[in-house]
Amino acid sequence: MRQLLLSALTVLLLAAAASPALAGTGDRRVAVLYFENAGNPELEMLKLGLSEMLISDLTGAKGVEVIERGRINEILGELDLQKTDKVDQSTAVQVGKLLGVERIVIGSYFELMGQFQLMGRVVEVETGVIVGASQHNGAVTDFMMLEDQLAAGLLPFLSDAKQEAPVEIIRGGGAKTGSTEGVGGGGGGAADSESMAESVEDAAPAPASDPLGAALAFSEGLDYLDRKDLTRARDALRRAVELDPSLEAAQTELAQINI
Repeated sequence: MRQLLLSALTVLLLAAAASPALAGTGDRRVAVLYFENAGNPELEMLKLGLSEMLISDLTGAKGVEVIERGRINEILGELDLQKTDKVDQSTAVQVGKLLGVERIVIGSYFELMGQFQLMGRVVEVETGVIVGASQHNGAVTDFMMLEDQLAAGLLPFLSDAKQEAPVEIIRGGGAKTGSTEGVGGGGGGAADSESMAESVEDAAPAPASDPLGAALAFSEGLDYLDRKDLTRARDALRRAVELDPSLEAAQTELAQINI
């Protein structure tokens, strides 16, 4: 009888270890890939900063575990995709499986004549199906606000958990501009996205002097960090903070260099 009980207990322990819901927090593992630059070639490096900013905004949100950019770089390097301009759905699924995530974010950005568009899509890794999307349009001067709104718009499709309070993803800002659209299913709805976006707009601080310039300087800093050039990385990150003191992702990277 004792042996039977021990055997049953062993089976239960093994099942718990194999089940993410039992063994871990139950949070959905997600990753943000580099977006495609669909416009101005001078903004190619922006994909680095945009990815890190979205990761920073989504980290800590209820119901999600966000993979760090460094780990994503490792997988992209193994697949020889780091210099690829475009990551399509099938490639995203391949990367997602290697990362061990359930959902992955891909998208694009476009700038033309002072107008900026951000569009993100959430792909379910197991099926390869797009379960949600969010698009935001506005002036280049509102770049930070558009990025904040994109993060808020994507979150319902990444987490099944009901957020206890609107996610605070606030940095730059400006007048209420641009469109907010959410489509798809599996993990949230447009109402949650709209309420989060509204909270971002209502509580936005004074606009940065050059939000897109700050994001580009941040991207440049990340590029130097990837190359292990700490001196140039520090200079670029300092420039990013000067252009937008509220860019917390740049402040965090700069603080880590200065330790």
